[in-house]
This record gives sequence, structure tokens and C-alpha cells, in this order.
Amino acid sequence: NVTYTGLPAEIPVSGLPADTEVTAEYSSRPVNAGEYTVTVTLKAEGYLSESFTVKVNISAATPEIRVSEREPLAYRTGYVLSSADITSAEAYFGSVKLEDTFDFTERTPKQSLVYGRYTYSIVFTPTSSNFAVVKNIPYVITSYVDTENAFSVTGKDPSADTETDIDAISPDVTESVSALHSYVIKADIAPELAGAAYMYVNGAAVIGDEYTVTTSGKLKIEIRLGTEVLLTRVLEVTIEEPESETPDDPDAPGDGDKNDGNSTGAPEGNSGGNSGGVNVTMSEETKKKWIIGGSVAGGVVLIGAIVAVVIVAVKKKKDKGGEGNSN
Repeated sequence: NVTYTGLPAEIPVSGLPADTEVTAEYSSRPVNAGEYTVTVTLKAEGYLSESFTVKVNISAATPEIRVSEREPLAYRTGYVLSSADITSAEAYFGSVKLEDTFDFTERTPKQSLVYGRYTYSIVFTPTSSNFAVVKNIPYVITSYVDTENAFSVTGKDPSADTETDIDAISPDVTESVSALHSYVIKADIAPELAGAAYMYVNGAAVIGDEYTVTTSGKLKIEIRLGTEVLLTRVLEVTIEEPESETPDDPDAPGDGDKNDGNSTGAPEGNSGGNSGGVNVTMSEETKKKWIIGGSVAGGVVLIGAIVAVVIVAVKKKKDKGGEGNSN
């Protein structure tokens, strides 16, 4: 057995007399890798020629693989690596660069593009049978994310038109913002990162692309891709509530009060069971109306009482007169 060298195979002959010059003639001198049958004829002066056959096996040579780290590759969700992504691997035989085909060892999820620096396994498959397949070649690919275009994070007070560009805030400072009732933080993730990059607030993943803040406090906002943190910003959010509107004079009547502030229609100072414990205060004008109304009502009652007395007296007189006539 011999290994491919690019030259005719050497077929060694042994057991010849040391002091005799022997010439070996071959029926063929194979060069390429493969299995051959060769007839060898030995000739020496003073000896009869003798021929015999031998099997010659020329095995494929292992090429030299030269690999360097390729230029970084832009990360994309679900991107499966192919031979086109192997741009910095070459195979040589001596000083001759071979026609090569490099590909990834397996078509498995491991060959999906991983964010960051990752070592993959590739295989060299030669186009010539004179060279052996080379497997398990380490190949490093570094992927990156263009953070200026891959996502944006904004904050907004829904009651106002102002919007804060959160990802433009310096990562070394805490930005203070205020809002009425609530503050909404929104992350817009580019399609090539969909399903891989998410927004986190105070260490918890946000379901969806919005996070609503309803209480004041400090927030740590992150965009993460797997275990890698692509962005970190800190906000101090103050949630303000509107002050309730109260009149300057709590005893003043409302706009719809037709009785000068007396919403119940009850007289001042009424402490009876019908007041329900509500202390009603009337204006001076209302007091006058109640006094006048009370006087009129009292006069009507008095006149009615006098009339009733007169009617009773007349009836009694008639009854007595009737009794006298009967006697």
C-alpha cells in the first residue's frame, strides 16, 4: 500500500541477491488513488527472467486545511448556515490549492446561526478521489446585531403628545420622566430579530411589545437576544394623578340649586328624624321665605279653627230648639 503523491507509484521488490544487478519492469505504473494489479518482470545477467503479479493500493492523500476566522455575519432569526457562508477555509496539497467543497458537518439546529462568537464544525469534500474527506474542522463565525437599526425603544405619556427616545439615552445616566395616570414603554423589534430578541423590565420578560407603568419608580429596561444584553437603559418614572376639583366655599350652592343652597328643601336647624343627621344651612333669603310661609300657613290654620267652632255652636243651638218643640 502506498499513498498518493502525484507521481507513479513505487513498487518495492525484496529478496534479491545483494551482489546482483536486477532490473524490474512493470506492466504499468499507476499514479492516481485506487487499487491496481501490476505485473513485475525481474531480469538479471546470468539469470532467467521471472514475472509475477502484485496488487497495488494507492490511498488518497489527506490535504492540508487552512482556516481563518471569516468576517462577522449579520445575525438573523432562524438563519441556517450553508456552504456559501464558509468563506475563509482552503485545502492544499503541497503548494497547490485544491478545488474544494466545504460545508457544515450536519444539517441540524446546531447549524443555525448563533448570536455572538461560535465555533461550528465543517467538512471538506474534495472533487478528486486522490484526496481524502476531512471532517470535524473547527470553524469560527461571529455574528452581530446592528443595534442602531435592529430595534427602537420609546416611552410616551398617553395623555400627551410628547415621546421619549429611550434608546438614545446615555446608558450611564438615569433619565427622569413624568406622566399623568400611566406611562407606556414600547419596543419595536426588526423582523430579522423577531422571536429572538425581547424587552425586559426590571429583569422580567415583557409579553408583547408594550409595557405600561402605573406606579412611580425606577425601571431597568433591556433588550436581550438569548443571554446577550443588546441595550440597557434606566428610567425614573413619576406617575402623577390629577387633583380633585373642590369649591372654595363648601357651603356655597351648586349651579343647579334652585333653593339658594338648600339641596334638601328642609328648614334650618331641623334635627328631627327626617333630617338623617344632615346639618342644613340656609341663606338669609331662604330663612325669610320660610318665616313668611310659616306665618301664612299659621293664619290659615287659625281661621279654619275659628270657622269650625262657629259651625259647632250653631249646630248645638238648633238641636236645643228642636227638643223644646217636641215637649
